[in-house]
Amino acid sequence: MLMHAPPPHEDPCALYPCGQVASKTEMRAPEIYAEDAGEGWVLLEDLPCLQPRDWLDEHPADESDLSQGD
Repeated sequence: MLMHAPPPHEDPCALYPCGQVASKTEMRAPEIYAEDAGEGWVLLEDLPCLQPRDWLDEHPADESDLSQGD
């Protein structure tokens, strides 16, 4: 999937820590294949079946870890 989040209105770099935190849990984050943060382009794996809310409902203890970036 190609995402365009152009600065200064968006910050694609905010995605990177989310993937790192998710990788510490059982939740799977899309792999980032390529990025040009200066222009706001990110090419990432498409996970159409990924429903973070559904996963968090089943793993409520991990929600605070994700929101705190632990």
